[in-house]
Amino acid sequence: MTRLLPLRKTGGQVSSNGADSAAAAAGSVAREMEEDDDVRGEALLQIKERKATAGTLAMWFSSLSVSSIGMVLANKMVVQTLRLPLLTLLFQNVCSIVLNLVAAKIGWLSMRPWEVAEMMRFVVPTLIFSAMLASSLMAMPYVAVGTIVVFKCAGTVLVAVLDRVVFGVRLGNECRAALLLILSGSCLYFYTDGNYDATGYLWLGLNCACNAANNLYQKFVVVTIKQTPAGSSCYMALLSLPMVLLIAVWAGEHVDAMAKLDEQLSSLMVSVLFLTGVFGFMISLSYNTLFTISASTSIMVASTANKLGSVMLGMLFFNTSWNAKSMLGLLVSLFGAYWYATARSKEKRRVKGSDK
Repeated sequence: MTRLLPLRKTGGQVSSNGADSAAAAAGSVAREMEEDDDVRGEALLQIKERKATAGTLAMWFSSLSVSSIGMVLANKMVVQTLRLPLLTLLFQNVCSIVLNLVAAKIGWLSMRPWEVAEMMRFVVPTLIFSAMLASSLMAMPYVAVGTIVVFKCAGTVLVAVLDRVVFGVRLGNECRAALLLILSGSCLYFYTDGNYDATGYLWLGLNCACNAANNLYQKFVVVTIKQTPAGSSCYMALLSLPMVLLIAVWAGEHVDAMAKLDEQLSSLMVSVLFLTGVFGFMISLSYNTLFTISASTSIMVASTANKLGSVMLGMLFFNTSWNAKSMLGLLVSLFGAYWYATARSKEKRRVKGSDK
């Protein structure tokens, strides 16, 4: 029996922002790691990291880097060109189901037989998670990649505040200093953002709210399931299809799609669209493999580096305008997010160690 924690999935969309994805990743990934770390488990992972060959670690960290950065850039290219974010998400979720089933069939992943009653337990988290992914894609045509990254960092502050208000979670001085650093960097970035767009900021604000709601729901509701992470990913992707399709039809994307696909769906765009599905799957596969062979600190460093890489390449490919102050705000926010994740993890280990 496992606890239902939808953000950690083997396969699927961790961060289509990035995201996230997925997934589907780092603000949520950092929180996943701080929820799951304990003293003995982290020590064992560090031993495994030393035993894992350099080649194996390099392969999976490279896979994570390529898929994470590629997912962000490919998503932005597709959504900015086609302006069909909901249908794009629909396609990616279909890819998630197909790739998970194929991987389970050939033995890469394990999956139990599907049960309808068990699947229904995923309805609420799927609704929240789909809104989170859709809002990120809706924002992409309007804002720079760096803006998405900074909003993700700022979302960590919102989650921490809600944890304090709703659950009474008390943070140590180091965590509070890190949150203050995130907030300072985010405010500097927002104030000096040369690519500001009200519509994009509105969608990213909704994305932060959905992320916070997802965090609260997971802490309020504990559900035991028999399904594996790969099967859980398929549950969520399958349940999301009618939800996303109905919203896409309501928004009129099915009408726009007929004209846009004829005019703009080149062979290059088809390839990039397909890659978004593959990247989403590879992000989750890479994360879940690395969790078994590498320490969480190494994964957090890689996740932060991937965010920075996405921003740098986004500037190159999408002709983003930047200034020194906004870049400083971005770097401060990223460092604050990494500092908070490591500090929070240490706090939890200290608490668990004192309870033994």
